Amino acid sequence: MIVPLLTLILGLSIREAIALSLLSIVAISSSATITYSSSKYIDYKIGLILESTTVLGAFAGARLSIILDQRLLTVLFGILLIYAGYRMVKKIEIRDRGEDYHLSRNKIITGIMYWSIQIISSRLYWN
Repeated sequence: MIVPLLTLILGLSIREAIALSLLSIVAISSSATITYSSSKYIDYKIGLILESTTVLGAFAGARLSIILDQRLLTVLFGILLIYAGYRMVKKIEIRDRGEDYHLSRNKIITGIMYWSIQIISSRLYWN
């Protein structure tokens, strides 16, 4: 959600927005790791396996984002957001039978916001 906002509100390029988003994730995850580690919620063996694969994926993704044309990267990111919004709505349909109506409505609104922000940002970028 932060990448579309950074491109729309601050006018950053998609590459700059992705890099800034990743930097904020490092800060947030570091502080959360300290908290969870002190509470002994972390399984370090599984964590090392996950980390080794995510580092490779992050490296490949960063290299790919540098190589790809910025417009293509924006379109691919938009497709990813639309897919994520679609999956959110599908989960709501499956779980909706037992949930509170207001909670489900908020999830639907969030999914629509993802779609809308990406459509707006891609329209602004292409103009």
